Amino acid sequence: MPKLLGGIPCRDYWGEFHAGTIGVNFMPGLSGAFPKQTTPANLDETFKRFRQLAVLDVREKKPYFDEHFLKSSSLPLSELEARVPVLVPGQGTPIILIDWDGAPGGQAAVAAERLGNMGYVDVSVLAGGLVTLKGCGRVLFTGVGTLPKAFGEWVAETYRTPYIEPDDFIARKKAGERFSLIDCRPFEEFRTMTIPGSVNAPGVELIPRVQELLGANRESAIVVHCAGRTRGIVATQSLINAGVDCPVMTLKNGTMGWQLAGHQLVYGQDSKLPKPGPLALEKARRVAEDMAQRYNVHRFGPGRLLALMEDRSTFGQPKESLFVFDVRSREEYEAGHLPGSIHVQGGQLIQALDEHVGVFGAKIALIDDDSIRAGVTAGWLIQMGWNDVVAVTMDREWLESDHVPLETGPSRPTGMPKYKWPEQTHPHLARELMKQGQVVTLDFSRSDSYRAGHLPGALWASRSESYRAHPNFKPKKYVLVTSEDGVAANLAAKELSLWLTGSCIMVLEGGNRGWQESGLILDNNDGVFLTEPVDYWYRPYMDPNSSVSEKEAYFQWEYSLVGQLQREGSVSFKVY
Repeated sequence: MPKLLGGIPCRDYWGEFHAGTIGVNFMPGLSGAFPKQTTPANLDETFKRFRQLAVLDVREKKPYFDEHFLKSSSLPLSELEARVPVLVPGQGTPIILIDWDGAPGGQAAVAAERLGNMGYVDVSVLAGGLVTLKGCGRVLFTGVGTLPKAFGEWVAETYRTPYIEPDDFIARKKAGERFSLIDCRPFEEFRTMTIPGSVNAPGVELIPRVQELLGANRESAIVVHCAGRTRGIVATQSLINAGVDCPVMTLKNGTMGWQLAGHQLVYGQDSKLPKPGPLALEKARRVAEDMAQRYNVHRFGPGRLLALMEDRSTFGQPKESLFVFDVRSREEYEAGHLPGSIHVQGGQLIQALDEHVGVFGAKIALIDDDSIRAGVTAGWLIQMGWNDVVAVTMDREWLESDHVPLETGPSRPTGMPKYKWPEQTHPHLARELMKQGQVVTLDFSRSDSYRAGHLPGALWASRSESYRAHPNFKPKKYVLVTSEDGVAANLAAKELSLWLTGSCIMVLEGGNRGWQESGLILDNNDGVFLTEPVDYWYRPYMDPNSSVSEKEAYFQWEYSLVGQLQREGSVSFKVY
């Protein structure tokens, strides 16, 4: 007899029954409800009780970077409506929300009500927030992408992944040794900056492409790098695990390490490893299948995956979370993909899993068309601790059988409620009102976008922080609300209308992008910030202005993660 959830038997995608609830059942439109709380002392037990659980930290990015719970995903309150359907696609997934102190009316409480209004049925707030969790002696972490980064360091230590120092690499090349230098990041990152002589082959595409390379040049050793450490380590170890017939090593600390050693990068490169031919591809398939069996990777047919994706609910109850990622290249994905699948190349998914998956114990389906990339990616995710991972191959025979019309173009994440947006104001009308001095403009863009360009006189504000009392915010007859593309502006306008009753709230049609497309110019001065901009943090390797000390501190942080992980004690990785 199946167990009950709210009096209704519920069964998950894999055909198993689940049970339990941790939070209040919110009704759409219900305001003022105080969400159920989860105590820090019960947090570990809660993870054991539920096969799926999302822990979302709703503070902004910089506070999250400074200190956070290891198993939490960053989902700032300012981005909640747009991002939660991506991080937690199943509205039946239990969710715990974290802010600084768990106060009534705080960020977590506001987020809980919004999630209830979006249809999430099992939401609670961590009592006392991060302050109480810290007081309980829990190990807290800094940085972003903490768990995947810790996994990369664990891989390096566990497998003793070989590496080469930049100066040693240069000296050995000068002495006549032959190396193939491969940048394993996505092509867009590779073009931004790389090491002289590098060719590009992203992540798990390395195995078939290196098979082709070795068919033409068996004397080369292979050196793999990324911008820092994680992707280079995992890609190098993938080749070693695949039994590549030549020495393979990672270039220590990637492009950042290269710069710290005093060497120059190059920009705008477009060299790629050649695509594999039939013989190399077949050999790579055999290797990948051996690896998949070693890591206990399960495979689904595309028809079975489609049936699971179409099963929107079970017995009328909101579903748990199923993530469907297409791990091929961007070009392949945009040429034709399964509707509802999200594009993330395999190497990117491994090193930034928490940016794409906000649910521990989630079901993850990975799609490719060559029986290589999805299986290799799944193997690493299983080692990282995700058990419900399957590989799905859309082979040519299935694609040509017209089972389902494929979509083209970029990813289109869906799930944000279909709000009735306020009436939109055309940019030229907004400009005329601004000339008459009747308008104050609030910009809810991300702060780095605001710095790059904003409407003349626009004030920067955040949906996560209170800006009402700032002396520079003086409401006028019209309050014009904008953001990069208008989405955040529309959400903010709904909130403004509840308390700013003496002004007419207008939303700029198309946001700042619409302003520019109408032929109007954005200002690029510093602007005025109504709250401290803590919504963004640059990784040192992506910040051209990062100092030597910042780069070195970043590596020290990565080196320390395995020790922190052992002290924290709630996460373990697997060796196969």
